Amino acid sequence: PEERENWFTTVAFAPDSQTLATFSQEPREIVIWNREGEALRRWFVEGAGEITNLEFSPDGNWLAAGGDQAPVQLWLLSDDEPEERDLSDSVGNIITFSEDGEEIYVGNRSGDITAWSLDEFT
Repeated sequence: PEERENWFTTVAFAPDSQTLATFSQEPREIVIWNREGEALRRWFVEGAGEITNLEFSPDGNWLAAGGDQAPVQLWLLSDDEPEERDLSDSVGNIITFSEDGEEIYVGNRSGDITAWSLDEFT
């Protein structure tokens, strides 16, 4: 496995149980790993705030990230170079996808829950 000097703030397993995603603060990057600990792809994350939540869609095609002080961002993993899609300017520390994978829900500390159709982002 690849050695790292920085630590992860969050980890999420993909629905296929064969890959996982991590986020580290320094550098601000998301890495997709296989079960053997090899980095399959990585990209740097724009913006400020610590990401404390990663969530895969049920089909494993989307990855969402957010946190107490970080705006929610969404990536389509089938893109050659995943393009960051901002869901909103507000922060979101609770992220989940609907069971059918057609919607994403984001909650915050104010008690607000917002839903988006993933069709809006394709």
